[in-house]
Amino acid sequence: MHQSALMRRPRPGTAAIILAIVPISDAVLDQVSTLIGPNGTPGLSLLQWTRGLTLCVALIYVLSHSGRLRGRYRAQVRAVSCFIAVLACATVSELLSTGAVDPVTVVAYLQIGYWLSMWLAVCAAANSTEDQLTILRGLAFSGIVSSASVLYGYFSGAAVTEAYQIAGVTASSGWFNTGKWVGGQLATAALVSYYLSKRAKPWLYWTIGALCLSAICLTYARA
Repeated sequence: MHQSALMRRPRPGTAAIILAIVPISDAVLDQVSTLIGPNGTPGLSLLQWTRGLTLCVALIYVLSHSGRLRGRYRAQVRAVSCFIAVLACATVSELLSTGAVDPVTVVAYLQIGYWLSMWLAVCAAANSTEDQLTILRGLAFSGIVSSASVLYGYFSGAAVTEAYQIAGVTASSGWFNTGKWVGGQLATAALVSYYLSKRAKPWLYWTIGALCLSAICLTYARA
């Protein structure tokens, strides 16, 4: 009976595993990108290149599962469609009023498109409870990477925020580009860890949550 139960235990799908790796690799690449700076034409960072590639893959995956999304996640699809329509109107308005679209605006819209695509990709990939938990574990474990960077940067003095030092405050965002981004990511990881602690290994996820909350305080960010 025991062996039979183990054989029937659900396994996460490949797409769910890949999506669980994304936030962890994103936290690593963000810091590497900050350290090496813009790389390649037209001056985009390593993180931007990587997210651009991930965006293309996510779009292909979402389009290939569009039938499932329209059937099970109509509200999400409509929300994304409405948001894209708003961005399109804003782009046309800027183009008509200034005659051009600011590259900074384009990058910002692409970032929004990246997260919207990842949202739909998660909806398409999370077909079982195990898929959902696997993706959430990826978010929680990304908090370990981020909090370790912030804590080490703060206590070692290797990555303190210069802008706060001018005001006589010691803060650290690790090797991330901004404290606001890492603060938001840490807050998400902390909340997810609390949820996962209700299911298994509470000591592990409570520890991750505590590390994330401690790191948030040390960033002094208003995320």
